[in-house]
Amino acid sequence: GLKASRKVPGEPYTVGHSNRGLLIDDVPRVLATGAIHYPRSTPAMWDSLMKKAKAGGLNTIDTYVFWNLHEPRKGHYDFATDRANLPLFLQLAQDNGLFVVLRIGPYVCAEWNYGGFPQWLRHEPEVVFRSYSESFMVNMKRFIGEVIRVTRKYMPEHGGPIIALQIENEYGDHQWWFGKDGNRYADWCGATASSFNVTVPWIMCRQYYPVAGVIPTQNDFYCDQYLEEYHEKYPEFPDMWTEMWPAWFQRWGEAAPHRPIEDISYAVAKWFAYGGTYVSYYMYQGGTNFGRTSGPFIQTSYDYDGFLDEYGLENWPKYLHLRDLHQVLLDNAHFITGNPVPKPQSLGRQARAFVYGSRSEYLAFLINTAERSNVTVEFDGLDLELHRWSVTLLRKRQGDLYPETLYNTATLSSMVRQATEHPAGFRTLDAITPGSIRELGVPLPKSADMSVHATRPLEQMSVTDDRTDYLWYRTTVPNYC
Repeated sequence: GLKASRKVPGEPYTVGHSNRGLLIDDVPRVLATGAIHYPRSTPAMWDSLMKKAKAGGLNTIDTYVFWNLHEPRKGHYDFATDRANLPLFLQLAQDNGLFVVLRIGPYVCAEWNYGGFPQWLRHEPEVVFRSYSESFMVNMKRFIGEVIRVTRKYMPEHGGPIIALQIENEYGDHQWWFGKDGNRYADWCGATASSFNVTVPWIMCRQYYPVAGVIPTQNDFYCDQYLEEYHEKYPEFPDMWTEMWPAWFQRWGEAAPHRPIEDISYAVAKWFAYGGTYVSYYMYQGGTNFGRTSGPFIQTSYDYDGFLDEYGLENWPKYLHLRDLHQVLLDNAHFITGNPVPKPQSLGRQARAFVYGSRSEYLAFLINTAERSNVTVEFDGLDLELHRWSVTLLRKRQGDLYPETLYNTATLSSMVRQATEHPAGFRTLDAITPGSIRELGVPLPKSADMSVHATRPLEQMSVTDDRTDYLWYRTTVPNYC
């Protein structure tokens, strides 16, 4: 393992990869990661969010980089103002002893306005987004280069927290639309990433077509089902789950999505049983779509039913139940990363075991995939009842007669069961009184002040440059009588 005297991040270190994880100073690591988007909270919140994420068992933070936030006008960059202060966010991660996976994109989706693309990009000559389009690729590479320039001091050779970078985003879902140009663009992404000569690996999430120079990663509600094929196709790469969806975003008019915490922990534990070494929750803390940053029909709140709520409070009991799982995984990481992915052992019916280690010392994942029925199994001298749709983690140390149960995804600890609501939760207002509503009057522009005249309605984003939701029209109908 890492020397106890080493402060990483903090002191210079190296990052690489093997099929058993990302390597920190040549040691494979289990990385429990949570997505926290810096522009979706205020800078005053960032340190508190990091501390709570770390207390929740995380050792890594994941964030997108938002092109239209940092380059609202072509060639005019902002990495310092308020929520655009990415260097401050990275410094706080380092100060809190957290690694960072920086997902540059620069197309990020993220239910963010225009997927992160700046408005001016649509006016570039002959531009075709996310395809082998010279106009698009030149601007994309220029922006990525600027991000790397700004964040260079936060790379591992300087003791910084960044351990991986992402180019593009879920391109495998769209690549086929563009035919050969889609394939050429995907290959260009890999070549462009490699050309920056950074000291950390590059990843592409949901990238089904092999791209040289990048690690393909998974996004989904469950991802263990992809690993058998992945191991055959990419035997040299680690198993990385870049978006574990613990709930979902919310559109206007829809009910708030929720996902049972037992199912979240089941999916994560099963992922590690099948060989995973990296998981990132999208989102760990969703935050707020301030101003006009939300995508079409997406609510202002991007709470995502995260482990930390929109305002930065722990979402009990979800936060606590997964914190316990993270602790078990990190405390026993040497079993996971120090052994090859084991062959599953059948325990009968729909139960199987994955055992990392030897007969005398191991970490075992006992999985019951049945949706409706518990099952009793015999394992290493013990009769165990496995709850339906659950994973039980057992550990046996050298000299122990029997293994001990460390965690069960379907069984909530007494502390978690009692934590039905965070004590700092908000009180629901009984009613909205007329005096609590503030009216804002916006005067209609006068005809003489209107700067655009046309004989037909114009496309709104082209007229406003996406700076406002409001476009006033005054119509004059000529009288020919």
